[in-house]
This record gives sequence, C-alpha cells and structure tokens, in this order.
Amino acid sequence: MSQDEVCQKASAAQMSQGQILNITLLASEWKSTAGGLSTLNRELAINLSQIQNARVSFLVPEGACNDEDEREARSFGISILDAKKCVGLDPLVWLSNPPQDHKIDVIIGHGVKLGCQVQLIKRHAQFQNCKWVHVVHTAPEDLSKDKGYGSPISRGEKKHWDEVDLCREADIVVPVGPKLGKAYHSYLQECKKDEDFFELFLVSLSVSLWICLQSRTPKMKRMTSLCCCVGVVMRRILMLKGTTLLLKPLLISS
Repeated sequence: MSQDEVCQKASAAQMSQGQILNITLLASEWKSTAGGLSTLNRELAINLSQIQNARVSFLVPEGACNDEDEREARSFGISILDAKKCVGLDPLVWLSNPPQDHKIDVIIGHGVKLGCQVQLIKRHAQFQNCKWVHVVHTAPEDLSKDKGYGSPISRGEKKHWDEVDLCREADIVVPVGPKLGKAYHSYLQECKKDEDFFELFLVSLSVSLWICLQSRTPKMKRMTSLCCCVGVVMRRILMLKGTTLLLKPLLISS
C-alpha cells in the first residue's frame, strides 16, 4: 500500500469516528522576531492545522501577540491562547499554566526553552493524560562553541543533557534532520523504541505527523527530502542538523 493510500485511510477513519484531536504548541510569539525557533513552531502549527479533525492552538505568554497576529493565525484555523501573567516570573514560565478550560490531547514542546514547561503542565489533573511531543532542532553542545557568553562549553553541555532528559519524559521525540535523529536514537536507546521517534523533514510533514500522533506506530521508510530554508541561515547550523545546502542564498533587493 502506498503512503498516499495509508494517509487517505487514516484520514477517512478519523472522519468516520468524528474525533477531534486538540493539539497545543508552546510558543513565545507568532512572528519570527526571535529567529528560527519561532519560524519552525509557526510553520509546524500551520501544517498541522491543514489536517481535517485537528484543532490547533498556539499558547503564548500574555501580551506576546497583537491583534494582527491573532487575525493571521485565525486565517489558518489556529487559535492563539494567552498564558496569564505571573508577577516576578519569566514570561516563558507563564506557559506552565494554560487556561483551565482549555482541552489538550497532544502538547508540543520545543527544546529546553519551550519544552521544560510541559512537565509542569502535565501535573495539572486535566492535562495529565495528554501526549507529550518534544521537538529537538539544535545540538546545544555544538552550537555553544559559537556563542559569545561566558563558559559556553559547560553551558552548552548542561543544556544538552537537559534536552535529553526532557526527551526521556516525552511520549514522542521529534528530531529535525537525520544527524540529530541518529544522535538522539543513540542517547535514548535504553528508554525509547523506534516507534517513539518521528524524524522531521521540513517538507510535507503534516499528514505523516498526524498518523504518528494518532497511532504512535509510524511505519515509514527513510526518505530523501528537499529542504527549503527561509530566514537567517548559517552553514554551520545546517551542518549540525545534517542538512545539505543545495542552493546558494539568493539575495533579492526590493
């Protein structure tokens, strides 16, 4: 059976059952003022929102999004939710307390910055049974070598092992690119099975990830994908993700 036929059958099964899958992504913003993390989160949400019977929400710190952001998100069928302000705490910590009346079947965290909150969210009685999907898109211990702050190597190593520990707690681990996929399979081989991983290629991801979230048993063969990178791209970062740069940057001046 082809992959397209599998996707069609999975979609038809969901429609017949009339089930809604409530997916919530943790985010710091809708736009991409903070770089690639925001871009990947937004594009992931947009792709997931295109799947029938999926209800996608973007949980951000209160005040992080304006009316224009909310209108743009709604145009894709995505709801932006505010995590209420907590005085004296970093805005990203506010994400640990989603609105009490919000329904979550699947929660998607991303890295340490936007993933550590999930462990606290799942301590709430109404959210304890939701599935935790954890996205990994960088190798902190390698990227730290290019950082300008103090003790970059030790800080990068600590962040790396925090990332690994979060992956141990998650239900599904989503490394971006084959290099990170291979690395995290190795780090987690004692506690995770192959079906607990979904290796993300940034092309046509929505239906495949949908099947993964639903069945937890993706039976997909390794594939070759063409990656289109939009935004700030560093050759070193692409190498760390195992991505081959096929095209030179095209600079278009307006």
